[in-house]
Amino acid sequence: MRAPRRERPRDRCDPLADDVAGDGATRAKDTRSDARSDPPARDALNVRRIMSVRLHAVPSAASASDDRGPACAPAEPPATARGAPSFVPPAWADPPPTRPDASVAVGRVLAVGWSGAPDDAARRIWLCEVRDDRVVRLECGRSREALVAHVIAEAARDPRLVVGFDFPFSLPAWFVAAHGGSAGALWRRALVDGDVWIERAAPPFWRDAPGTVAQREPALDPFRRTEREVAARTGRRPTSAFHVGGAGSVGAASIRGMPCLAHLRAAGFAVWPFDPAPPGVPAVVELWPPLCGAAGGGGEAAGRAAVVATRAGDLPVDERHAAEGTDAAFATLNAALALWDGRHALAELPAARDVLDRLEGRIWEPPRPDLH
Repeated sequence: MRAPRRERPRDRCDPLADDVAGDGATRAKDTRSDARSDPPARDALNVRRIMSVRLHAVPSAASASDDRGPACAPAEPPATARGAPSFVPPAWADPPPTRPDASVAVGRVLAVGWSGAPDDAARRIWLCEVRDDRVVRLECGRSREALVAHVIAEAARDPRLVVGFDFPFSLPAWFVAAHGGSAGALWRRALVDGDVWIERAAPPFWRDAPGTVAQREPALDPFRRTEREVAARTGRRPTSAFHVGGAGSVGAASIRGMPCLAHLRAAGFAVWPFDPAPPGVPAVVELWPPLCGAAGGGGEAAGRAAVVATRAGDLPVDERHAAEGTDAAFATLNAALALWDGRHALAELPAARDVLDRLEGRIWEPPRPDLH
C-alpha cells in the first residue's frame, strides 16, 4: 500500500450555505386514510405530525458534558488563524449557472470510501478517480477535512466532475423536520451536536443491536424512503443512519460527513438531489456500495484480481495490491467504475421528485442492468 500522505493543516467542515430552494416547500397533504398502507404517504404524514408528536429527547451539545467539540473541529487553529489566505470559492460557485451548455459531459469521477472513525480516519478513507475509461489513482491518507479540500481544488481545476460518497446524506424526514426543517439545517446541526448523537446513542440513535423505541414506533421509522425503495428492488436493505455503533453501522460516517456536504455546497457543488444539478456544475451523489458491485471477503480474491487486471491494470503495483487485498479499497474502486459507467446519466441528474427527496436525499443507482 502506498505510504499515507502527510497530513495537511486541518480545517473545519464549515456549513456556510443557505438552505436549498424548495426545502421550505409546502408539505404533502395529510392523507390519513391511506398513510398506514402507503409508505410515501406515511412519510409525508410524519413530516406534518412531528410538530405535534413529542420525540424522545436527543441531547444537544449545549447540554453535554463532553467538551471535545464538534465532529469536524480542528485539532489546531485553522489556516486562516495562522495568517494563511482564506479559501476563495471558484468563479462558478456563486451562484451556480442555471442554464449551462447541455453538451458539457462528465469529464471524470471520484469515488470516496468515507469513514466516521473518531481517530486515524485518514488510513480508512479511500479515493479513486476514473477518467477517459482509465482508473488513474486509488489512494488513502487524507483526513476528512483534507479530502474535502482536495475535492474542492479538483473541481476548481475542472468542474466537469461528479463525486460519490458512500454514506447517507440525511436522516428520515420526521427527524429533519424536528432539527431545522431542511437538509442544510440538519447538516449544520450535525456539526454542533453530531459527537453527542454518536457518543450518547440516545433514542432515536442506537448502538450495536436493534430494539429501540425508534424502531418499534411506526411514526418514528428509522429508514428513509430511498432505503426502503432500494430494499424493495434488491432484497437488501441499507443500514439506517441512526445506527451509530457496532458491526455494519453507518451513523458515525453519516453524521461526520454531513458538515462536509455543507462545505462542498458552499464551494459551489450541487449536492443531489437537494440541489439542482445542471450539466457543467460539479455534483455530489450518495452511493451505496452493494449497488456498485462492491464485494468483500477473502474468498473472492480471484474475482477481485480479475476486476483489477481488466479495469485497473494501469494502476501502480501498490495500488493494485491494495484493491485486491483491502475491502474498503476494492469497494471504492467498484464505486468509481460504477460512476464512470453511469456518467451519461450523471450528466443529466433528475430534479428532486418531491419534498421527501429534498429532506431525506436519494441513493444514486447506477444504470446497469446487472445491478437490478
